[in-house]
Amino acid sequence: MSYTEIVKFGKSGKAEGLIDIKNAWRGAVAIWNIVGDRYLGKYIPDYVKNNPSIPQRDSYSRLGDEGELKKVWSLLNDDKVSEVDRICLGTTMDWVIVRRKNLPELIKAFREFEGETSLKEQADAIEAAMNEDSELKAIAWNQTSVCENRWLSYKYHNLKDESYPYNLKRHKEHWNLFEEEAESHKEQEKQGVNN
Repeated sequence: MSYTEIVKFGKSGKAEGLIDIKNAWRGAVAIWNIVGDRYLGKYIPDYVKNNPSIPQRDSYSRLGDEGELKKVWSLLNDDKVSEVDRICLGTTMDWVIVRRKNLPELIKAFREFEGETSLKEQADAIEAAMNEDSELKAIAWNQTSVCENRWLSYKYHNLKDESYPYNLKRHKEHWNLFEEEAESHKEQEKQGVNN
């Protein structure tokens, strides 16, 4: 069965596996579908709308429609979306990290998110790690084990036949969800003042 991989970064900055949360469909995909339906309305694909012989359901997953999925992802920067939903959606994005100082806010958002997901289990695991590991500096996700975990296999060395993990101190592809959130709010406030 697939799983959502939570990765931790310690003092060295090197990515290490923290915990696997069973059934990746309860992670990013569930969040995308819930947030999409909540803010964009129920999704029914055109092929269903245009074919009366297909029995219609209340809602379908946006996962198979790249344009619809991009609309969901763009909700990360939409002020109409609640902070809890933006935080949870943000954790599904590529190369996102959350620093230790923001983990309490992340855990709170995970527990407050409404919908059938693995977020409450993730919150418990992250809280336990935070309480047990004083050297924990940040966490990140590989939302589905079906894909290679790029945090743990960032660079491959052919001669040594080894993969090297991502390192927060050396590599620059990551972004901090809460810093981006703060920057986004500052920019929107500035635009509001100027308008």
